[in-house]
Amino acid sequence: MPKRDTLESQCDVIGWPISSLHAVKNGPKCWSLGEVASARPEEVVACHIDRSGSQTCWCEGGSINLLIKAAALDIFTERNEFQDREDAVERFLEAQLSNLRNHEAEILARISTISDHALARNIDELLANVFVQNQYPRVNSKFMKLLATYVPQTYIAQIAHIFIKKPYDFRSGWPDLTVIDDGL
Repeated sequence: MPKRDTLESQCDVIGWPISSLHAVKNGPKCWSLGEVASARPEEVVACHIDRSGSQTCWCEGGSINLLIKAAALDIFTERNEFQDREDAVERFLEAQLSNLRNHEAEILARISTISDHALARNIDELLANVFVQNQYPRVNSKFMKLLATYVPQTYIAQIAHIFIKKPYDFRSGWPDLTVIDDGL
């Protein structure tokens, strides 16, 4: 098993100091800090980071997962076994990548070349879907579109290239928070 970087070394790489929050524990996974009451620890930290001017999404990698899916949605629709766009919207990314493994080059090419307009349209379509909203309740269109302006399509394709090899192996282990910080 590869050794993971310490929190200290990860923060050092991105230039963030480590700070402590003095939240009050109200019960299992239930904390309060200032105006944030009865929240999960991730939400408390996200609210704290948001107050500093950054943008956050506490969704355990859901925003990156959905960004890959939005960038590949048109090819997922074209290659959908049922010829059904709604199925392509609702089918989990891991299943799409498993089913379409033989089309890796085509998927990666589409992700790398999707226009900003098409990506924004696909983000809106994904996040307007009730099934997707239920699976990713904390991911919102505004954050996703902002994230898309910070993460180049070529980088999204690089992540997808790794992910497509064994999609279900990468289902867990994502960071709890995705943070956009103009200072980076």
